[in-house]
Amino acid sequence: MNKYLKKIGEIALVAGLVTGSYFVGLNQNPNFEELPKKAQQAIVETHQDLDTLLTQAVDQYKVGNAGKALELYRQVEQEAELLERIDPNHEETEARIFQYGTAIIDTEKIDRYIEGFYSRTIRDTPAEFADTLCVAQRWLGDMDGHLEIIGPKSGAYHRLAGDKTAQTALLNYYVNSSLRWYNVQEQTSEMLKSSPSKSERIEYAIEILDGRMEQIQKDREWINKFKQERKLK
Repeated sequence: MNKYLKKIGEIALVAGLVTGSYFVGLNQNPNFEELPKKAQQAIVETHQDLDTLLTQAVDQYKVGNAGKALELYRQVEQEAELLERIDPNHEETEARIFQYGTAIIDTEKIDRYIEGFYSRTIRDTPAEFADTLCVAQRWLGDMDGHLEIIGPKSGAYHRLAGDKTAQTALLNYYVNSSLRWYNVQEQTSEMLKSSPSKSERIEYAIEILDGRMEQIQKDREWINKFKQERKLK
């Protein structure tokens, strides 16, 4: 993969150097047909490689590897920007970036949020975590809403219209992220309750989480029903 990315970078560099020299020499913005043949070929090859790389990002997303999908997608964004002015097929690349980008970015964002919450339950002492939770309790409700950015009514889902496999992958991420979010909150409550030392902050944090359990149970029932109806993994 590194060799492949290096090849794209080298081709983009050739295109940039050749066309850059051409721009300087003529002090104008030539169209693709006016560029030297070497620059034209470099641009065509870069476009083809970017298309392949974006396909790889989407494939990684579809098999459940959102992190790798984002890594590849960011590379596509970077290289596509370099060729924006001179690639005659740039609109095709932009259309695919628009179609898949939101799903890839938002899915990884949700995963990062949940992982960040979970890691604090491991890294912090119960007292430290309780302090954070008491101050930022509104964040719990915000997170509930954030999950919907990869849900069935989200813009990300509708942008994937025409690719049912990608839409199904998005909904799988939605279901699994939701269930993980519910589980993490329940585990956190149990962690605080089992703490040998109790403080007003810890007791208040437990109260905050316990106050969410009824809604979590309802949400879990809904998400499991949704999972069954959509035949998701």
